[in-house]
Amino acid sequence: MEAEGIVSSRRTETNFSLGRFQLRFLDDGNLVLNSMNLPTKVAYDAYYTSGTYDASNSSNSGYPLIFNESGYMYILRRNGLREDLTKTALPTTDFYHRATLNFDGVFTQYSYPKTSSSNRSWSPVWSEPENICKFNSIWGSGACGYNSICSLSVDRRPNCNCPQEFSLLDQNDKHGSCIPNSEISCKDNGQNSSEELYDFVELRYVDYPSADAEHLQPQNEEQCRKACLNDCLCGAVIFLGKDCWKKKLPLSNGKLDSGFNGKTFIKFKKGYLPPGNPGLQIPETKTGRDIKFITGIVLLVSSVFVNFILISTFCFRSSFIHRNKVANVRGENNVQSNLRSFTYKELTEATEGFKDELGRGAFGGVYKGTIKTGFTDFIAVKKLDGVVEHGEKEFKTEVNVI
Repeated sequence: MEAEGIVSSRRTETNFSLGRFQLRFLDDGNLVLNSMNLPTKVAYDAYYTSGTYDASNSSNSGYPLIFNESGYMYILRRNGLREDLTKTALPTTDFYHRATLNFDGVFTQYSYPKTSSSNRSWSPVWSEPENICKFNSIWGSGACGYNSICSLSVDRRPNCNCPQEFSLLDQNDKHGSCIPNSEISCKDNGQNSSEELYDFVELRYVDYPSADAEHLQPQNEEQCRKACLNDCLCGAVIFLGKDCWKKKLPLSNGKLDSGFNGKTFIKFKKGYLPPGNPGLQIPETKTGRDIKFITGIVLLVSSVFVNFILISTFCFRSSFIHRNKVANVRGENNVQSNLRSFTYKELTEATEGFKDELGRGAFGGVYKGTIKTGFTDFIAVKKLDGVVEHGEKEFKTEVNVI
């Protein structure tokens, strides 16, 4: 590749149309990687530079980029010296080599074994830049799309994730821009207070170093949050130490950085339920899953126990009420006296089958009988005939009077 040569990335992993990253060899002798605007193709700031430009002596500057048949890539300076890009030794005779500007902006050299006995796949040999997530550009969205958060994988390739309360603009482009799930508008002012309408999603170790609207100092965390909450044009705020940076949407150059000690607060409208977008989440550990499982079992057993107590109490109460009702009914049927009660069988035996009728009165006949209580006592037994409810009450009254 000579001066002014350009290699462009594809749009996505499966879309081979023009992407937004470029590898360019500049006139000054530098090899650079940069993002660009689509569709105008205006180049943005470089996120990698070979450093092969010498302003004091042009003979020290690079001229062509060479990728030879041995698999080594280097920049040849005008004075004949080499600036190696391939830093490691290569098993050149047994492998094929290729260099690719990937859709995510990482420039990588790969090797592929020639023999079938080896693992036949393209393996990365080296790549640039070392960490594309650290790339900050005045223009454009950064390594990922607008509002997205860049995190580096073990193979030095970027992962892009939407924060909570945001979703992908294009579901087929995971490295693309994210859009808010709810609208933040100045039209809401006057209807309710800002505290009633909006809240924040707090993100730790996440930084958006660009798109500052205001820098407030000194501020505490609560003052910083309120400054954004009461500003209808503020979409996010970053608090670090006593500094507060108000942000406007869309956010750019978002990155996950374990060394960042500030807090990022992204404003969202209350009352909106996002469509299952998890955002950046810490993977749940086995212990966390076990705790949730045990908690669920405890809640289930507790629920069954409480239901058992409630049902038992209800049954006991119903049984108690029923017994009281039966007792009351029996009490109403009892004659108010201290006389002994007899069964129908006992009275039948005492009167020898109601054989000797002494006379007939109201409601039935009166029969002679005997009972044995240590002595032989004669009794009169009145047998009711066809007594209705009203007649039974009159009979009870009659007996009570006696």
